[in-house]
Amino acid sequence: MTRHDERVVLITGGARGLGWGIARTFGLAGARVCVTDIHSDDLARCARDLAADGTDHLTCLSDVANLTACAEVTQMIIERWG
Repeated sequence: MTRHDERVVLITGGARGLGWGIARTFGLAGARVCVTDIHSDDLARCARDLAADGTDHLTCLSDVANLTACAEVTQMIIERWG
C-alpha cells in the first residue's frame, strides 16, 4: 500500500458507503482525513471509527451544494493542518 503520510485528503459524502471506504483507506495509509457529510449520525460513527484506527481526522457536517459551507470547511482544514 502506498503511504500518504502528512497529506490532507478531503472526502465529501464520506460518512458511509464508498466515501467511507476511501476515507478509511487513506487514513490507514497515513493521510490526514477530512470527511464531510449531511448525515450527522453517520458522520459521528465515521469519526469514532477513524479515531479507533488512529487516523488524524476532521469531520464536518456540511452540504457541498452550499458554497459558504464549502468555504467554511476549507478554512477549518487550513486552521487544523495548514
